[in-house]
Amino acid sequence: VSWGTILEFRQLLMEMRNAGNRRLVQGEEAGKYIMIEESNEAIAARVNAFEAFIKTIEGHCDIVDGSALATLPSETREVLKRRLNTPAAESIAIARKSNYVLWSDDLWVGRDAATACAH
Repeated sequence: VSWGTILEFRQLLMEMRNAGNRRLVQGEEAGKYIMIEESNEAIAARVNAFEAFIKTIEGHCDIVDGSALATLPSETREVLKRRLNTPAAESIAIARKSNYVLWSDDLWVGRDAATACAH
């Protein structure tokens, strides 16, 4: 797992802690969002679950810097960073460099990773 991914998760956790009890969520219709209000208990449960998720990753995975990103051709690197984000691009590069399996539930990450890792 890249440090960039861990930092992104920690940033999201901080935002979750400070967001208050109202938030936008995607509605049933595509492109429509609704405002919901959560109890403090529901927020705490969501924050605690995400924090436990981060701790599980940190406790069971190797956390490495994103220098593998520099091993990708510059055009590939820039496309991945632009389409996805830097932490996702780092993860793809780490998987490629180390010949690891990359798991993602994101169709676009999977598609771009398959293209970038075809060597």
